[in-house]
Amino acid sequence: MTTCLIADASAATRSVATRIVADLGFDVIGTGDGAEALAISQTAMPDAVLLADDLAGPEGLDLLQTLRERADGRKCRIVLLSTCREPARLGQALQAGADDIIIKPFDAHIIAHKLGLPSGRRHEG
Repeated sequence: MTTCLIADASAATRSVATRIVADLGFDVIGTGDGAEALAISQTAMPDAVLLADDLAGPEGLDLLQTLRERADGRKCRIVLLSTCREPARLGQALQAGADDIIIKPFDAHIIAHKLGLPSGRRHEG
């Protein structure tokens, strides 16, 4: 099964995102900690990552860059989760390697679209 790592300090956000992503056909791994997200990705790079920009230890954008610098870091789709609407901050995320950005709050259609899936379709990976 295709895996998606959800890394967000908010348990509520992780819970909602986990339900949505699992319904899309992904095997989900969730964490609220940047160091744990890094360790998970070092064990096996997930196919997709929903990554909060305000994650701590390492911070979300630093973790994004670290993932992209890995040899297998280009194969996964990384979508940044953010509450920030500042163009400069969002531009930093794209420069750091985010494939796309979701401004919180989100719903199933937004996540499916940002993960590159037709809305309402399951991932057949």
